[in-house]
Amino acid sequence: MSALRPSGESGPKEWAVSGRPLPEPELLRPTLDPDLPAYEPRTRVDGTLRGTATDVLPFLVARWAASFRRFHPNARLDVPPPYGGGPGAKRLIERDADFSLQSRELRPVDLAAFRDAFGHDPLLVPVGAGSWRHHGFLDALTVIVHATNPLERISYGQLDALWSRTRNRGGAPIRTWDQLGVGGDRQGTPIHVWAPKPWNGYEEFVRQRVLSVGSARGEWREDLSFTDLVIPIAGHVAADPLALGYTGMAFLADGVHSVAIAEADDGPYVGPTQEAVARGSYAFSRVFYLVADREPGAALSAPVAELTRFILSREGQREVVEHGVFNPLRADAVRRSLALLD
Repeated sequence: MSALRPSGESGPKEWAVSGRPLPEPELLRPTLDPDLPAYEPRTRVDGTLRGTATDVLPFLVARWAASFRRFHPNARLDVPPPYGGGPGAKRLIERDADFSLQSRELRPVDLAAFRDAFGHDPLLVPVGAGSWRHHGFLDALTVIVHATNPLERISYGQLDALWSRTRNRGGAPIRTWDQLGVGGDRQGTPIHVWAPKPWNGYEEFVRQRVLSVGSARGEWREDLSFTDLVIPIAGHVAADPLALGYTGMAFLADGVHSVAIAEADDGPYVGPTQEAVARGSYAFSRVFYLVADREPGAALSAPVAELTRFILSREGQREVVEHGVFNPLRADAVRRSLALLD
């Protein structure tokens, strides 16, 4: 089962040393957005930039390092093992690294430790997009219901009202299928909700996207049916016509179907197609981050800023495509990421 272990959870110890073995590329691969900016160095980078990475990223980092040196021959990216989210965050917090490449949202304990060490939040810059449905490589998330369920779409507000006890989006609690517009033999029947147990990379993603609003952190209902991993959730939903859950696209099973998701009640509602995930238009598409320290109101370290701009350039995102697993960012997402550096 270890080969199916999703990102954000511990894998075999050798992955921390060598990185997670890469899967076969998906048959259909995205192309580069033609509007991506070409890389134009602003300053020369010499010497060593110390970094960390999670175990799904070292092979991509090696590609970035070689490409970056074509522009900065005297620069060296030192991103050694152990690979993993926890060790990487720890080295950054201990000031033993200039940046950290994280393939999941930071845990609350990591953020708290960073604030204790630096007195402010870290800078998190999305620098690449996840996969569509690769096992363990930032597959997109999907909300699923039983195959016979007519539900076709659901909004963040409805999900928050169904999943959370804090209901930061202001909706009244949702507990029955008719509250989601599903009638027939489900009229007035309870929604049986399946979800991965906190803390988990998948649940932290959903918590931050849906349950948390602004500085108000969302909390899950305590009466949900929690599982230790996301892997069995599709099977539980397939066995129960009254069930709803969320899982990774890599762990879909017969007997369920995905529903379209929208951030706002009035849409647009988008399903988890490969194209929608590659375009970043699907709400539960995932990203990975470059994390660094930056004092509020101050400029980011010039070498780290130069590396980040390179990764976000046409040349940097081309390495994502040629790596063959993740999706490159689209130009609009790159513009948002670059704005975080100013």
